[in-house]
Amino acid sequence: MSCEFVVLPADSVASADAVEAYVASSDGVPAVSLGPILAGLWRWNTEIPVWNGRITLAAVGECVRVTVPEHAAWRVLLWIEELIAGTEFALYDPRDRSLESPEMREFRVNVGGTRYFDVLTKRQLHSWIPQLQELTPTPFLIVQEPDDPDTFIQTYRQGVDDYLLEYREGGHMLSTTLDNPLRIADYIWDWADDRRKNLDKLFWTKRP
Repeated sequence: MSCEFVVLPADSVASADAVEAYVASSDGVPAVSLGPILAGLWRWNTEIPVWNGRITLAAVGECVRVTVPEHAAWRVLLWIEELIAGTEFALYDPRDRSLESPEMREFRVNVGGTRYFDVLTKRQLHSWIPQLQELTPTPFLIVQEPDDPDTFIQTYRQGVDDYLLEYREGGHMLSTTLDNPLRIADYIWDWADDRRKNLDKLFWTKRP
């Protein structure tokens, strides 16, 4: 099984619904303006262990299709997002029909005690949290300030549609339970952006 992503100029289409037509209209057009992007994508096949799955690239016009084995999709997404963050390119994921120019934040991220990252994007949260039980034997995720181990937010999947969400502030741990993993992803991203309006609307239990 494989899946496919598309990297394209952020201003080339009005919405995700127009991506496939845009790519089709580019067939036969020589690739332009993709030098650094293509070079970065090709590095995946030379720098990442082969067991992660090789990617196949098809560049036409100003866009490139990236085909990857399904088991490696989440790692390739991270690679692509790091590559195009801060550029004029966007990433289209046909699995959820999302089209985004990724924003990255520097945090220490711990996924189940088995996978660790130094950067975070909103898309990663939306991808990881609903499938925590598939990514790691211990289904938790922690996002921590790089220079302050006592400032963090975390979630733990307790069961189907049952998630614990906690964050530490002012020497106290605040806890609540929620049933929607995508909303939890949004709350964690709000916390990472220091936006507390939506978090403050939740019912929290304070403990030492």
